[in-house]
Amino acid sequence: MSVTAEGRSLPARAAVRALALAALLPLAACTSGADPDGDADVVERGAVAVAVTVEDGRLLVQRRDEGTWSDPSDVGAVPTGHAYTSSAVGVGGDTVAVVLETAATSLPEGDDADDLSSGLLAVSTGPDAGWDTHDADPLHEAFVLEDGSAVFTGYGSDDGGDGAEDRVLVWRGGTFDVEPYAEVQDEVEQLLG
Repeated sequence: MSVTAEGRSLPARAAVRALALAALLPLAACTSGADPDGDADVVERGAVAVAVTVEDGRLLVQRRDEGTWSDPSDVGAVPTGHAYTSSAVGVGGDTVAVVLETAATSLPEGDDADDLSSGLLAVSTGPDAGWDTHDADPLHEAFVLEDGSAVFTGYGSDDGGDGAEDRVLVWRGGTFDVEPYAEVQDEVEQLLG
């Protein structure tokens, strides 16, 4: 048996090193990435989670994939007179879509209901990708195609609200468009079905 200066065999030393490394691996998995602070609003959807933090009036968003958080991304300012309230998350493939809602902290002058809440759609196509953003209807969540190639969320109507001219905010490949519901009805109904 070969003996080291410490009186331990080389195979034994190798085993000790292997055990020490194995003990460190779970710790590394838990501590990698930029964990959100304690004030973050965390919404989970399956294995994916989104954390929203407000810092200096800015909305910071980060996603967690397989236990690792991305760095926070600034997706926009909280509208003046508003406060962040909640998020709704949709996932498909590597794409994550989140609708962030803010609400007025006091009743606007004239009791204008349209000013009581505001929404923002943020879309990320992967753990290391940035976020594409567009104003959104805060009353609707986002739906993502299974392969992650498109995102849909309600965007109000052009007809006073009777449903005949409903519109949908659509994200495809980094581009946002507002389309009549009839144009994307088949895709949306497949998602909802």
